Amino acid sequence: KRKKYKENNITQKNVIEKGSNMKKKILLLFLILTMLLGLGINTYAEEPALTPDEVGPTFVLSPAFINDSNVQNADELRQQVSNKTAELEQMYGIKIAFEDNLTGASYLSRLLGYLSFLEETIKEIPTELYFSARAQLTAKGKILTVYFYQGGKNYNYGFMEQAGFYDPSTVTINLNSDALYMNPPELVQSFLHEYAHMLHLTLMDYTAFESRWTALNGGVQYTNEMWYVRDETIARTFISDYASSSYGEDFAESFAYFVVVPGDVIQQEAMKEPDSPVIQKMLLLREILSESFSIDPLVFLPF
Repeated sequence: KRKKYKENNITQKNVIEKGSNMKKKILLLFLILTMLLGLGINTYAEEPALTPDEVGPTFVLSPAFINDSNVQNADELRQQVSNKTAELEQMYGIKIAFEDNLTGASYLSRLLGYLSFLEETIKEIPTELYFSARAQLTAKGKILTVYFYQGGKNYNYGFMEQAGFYDPSTVTINLNSDALYMNPPELVQSFLHEYAHMLHLTLMDYTAFESRWTALNGGVQYTNEMWYVRDETIARTFISDYASSSYGEDFAESFAYFVVVPGDVIQQEAMKEPDSPVIQKMLLLREILSESFSIDPLVFLPF
């Protein structure tokens, strides 16, 4: 369905082999999060980015986390975080920033983990799509920023904390490290979900294909709610609970699924029920991405 990165002398074959195990791991976790539990990303695209002054009380870290033995190697870890950050910024043309609260010794080993997850997640995005989007951002004089913050002024929905949000005014994907620490695979889904918001809010005509997209709902209305009692009609129409809340979230959730789940898996589902709204949205998504970023649809094969 998708090709992997080939940049800085990294061959496509090597990256595919490197990412295959990662894909299998996050696929299972992703499906558990979004399909079985019906959990979407707790985020709204229109929410403004946080500033240091707006960050409120942070969550209490577990003693085991605070007493991480790696704290003894704080200087070395800090350098590793710095090196990895610089490497990712150069390779993928992004800016990575951390809230000050996250730069303490007790967080450094965790930051390295986040950066590794971020790198593997970016590799899941088709190469042609990623670099076409990056080129369009550059042409607009913009750069994508990934900002890790710790709790603070965010929304909470019952037992689940907001995992992240996209700020179109600064082209920033904000990722909540507290939520990610509680559930690390959330980073994969959160980043891809927010990256989709970046695509359709910053680089694409947000309303150009809205009518075509919503028509696939077959009359099922968006709920404008975070949670609801899931039924068969909703399940056939939206890829996750959160996708049912609005058109924008439907697009973002569908994109995350489209990127993470192997094309042959989606193809098998399409063969079982080709007329389902979810599958039709995947087909429309492939068409929209191909047209908007001048990508050969064959990139998304076998789906």
